[in-house]
Formats: sequence, structure tokens, C-alpha cells
Amino acid sequence: MDEDHRPKLSVLDAFCLDGAYEDGLTDSRRSVFTEALVPVQRLPPVPPPEPSSVVVRAQRTFDRLGMYVPARIANEQMGDALELIHTLVREGAPKWKVRAKVASTTFWVLAHTGLELVLRVAGAVKKALGP
Repeated sequence: MDEDHRPKLSVLDAFCLDGAYEDGLTDSRRSVFTEALVPVQRLPPVPPPEPSSVVVRAQRTFDRLGMYVPARIANEQMGDALELIHTLVREGAPKWKVRAKVASTTFWVLAHTGLELVLRVAGAVKKALGP
């Protein structure tokens, strides 16, 4: 290798932090780090909005109902219903729609809980009677 083609910088010089870097193939220096170190304005944190009274009442209803139903049913159906209730309130739906959703969810939770109870009793009876 002759003197004209020998790299002028070592490998470690390619990672200098003085605002430019050397790619090792050419003598060009590109400004990378100075553009990346531009100060960023931070916005103050915004507190989450207070839940509306309709959402709080729906949550309390589901909490009370959740004490008496299996956890699987409570997690699936009441969780999905709460997500929909939050969406309805965020979109400005009337309160009667939210109350109707709470009522229909309560009906289906009780129906599925009754079905689960019947299946458990039927399984216990079948097991007790034998094959």
C-alpha cells in the first residue's frame, strides 16, 4: 500500500464526537451529531380527565356484580363493556345509551353465569353417577 492510499485516520477516529465523522473511504466529513443534539422542548404533563359520573356508576355496578360471578366471565364481558362505555362517553353519546349497555351487559353476565352453574352441576352429577 503506498502513501496516497493509506487511510489518514485510525478506526477509532471514525467515531469522534466533535460534530463530524469520517467514513474511512473518503476525506469527507459530515455533520451528524450537531444536528441530533438540538434541544427539545418538553411540554408539561397533562393530567388525565376526570371520569364522568356515568362511567363511575357503570364501574361501581360492574364491581359489585363481579363479586358474584366467575372471574373469566367478569373479565371478558365486563371489560369489553367498560371499553365500549369509555368510547361512548368520549364520543358524547347520550346517557341512556350508556345505561342500556350496562343493563344489557348485566343481563348477559347473569345469563352466562347461570349457564356456567348449570354446566358445573351437570358435570358433578355425571361424575357422581359414574360411567
